[in-house]
Amino acid sequence: MVTWKDSFERINSELDTAERKKHALENLHDAGRVSQFAYECLNKELIDETEQIETRRKALAEKMTQKINELEEQRMALEMFLAGTEMAYAAGEISDEIHS
Repeated sequence: MVTWKDSFERINSELDTAERKKHALENLHDAGRVSQFAYECLNKELIDETEQIETRRKALAEKMTQKINELEEQRMALEMFLAGTEMAYAAGEISDEIHS
């Protein structure tokens, strides 16, 4: 599970960096230090970069949702197995030694 956490943190860091760059670009443009042409080109690049990062973040979220669903199915299967075993033990179908 460490890998998903690392991926999530990396994606958030990349998104934060892109947002800081966009804010810096806007400030430079507003101050007249960047031309309209340069602003539009760089802004488009940052928008594209942000969209790519968001796509990766959504894909990671979907992957994690699938994993959670798989784990929930495994939990329910184990719960049913345990309940069946307890029922068989209470009905005398399983010995104390096997139950332990």
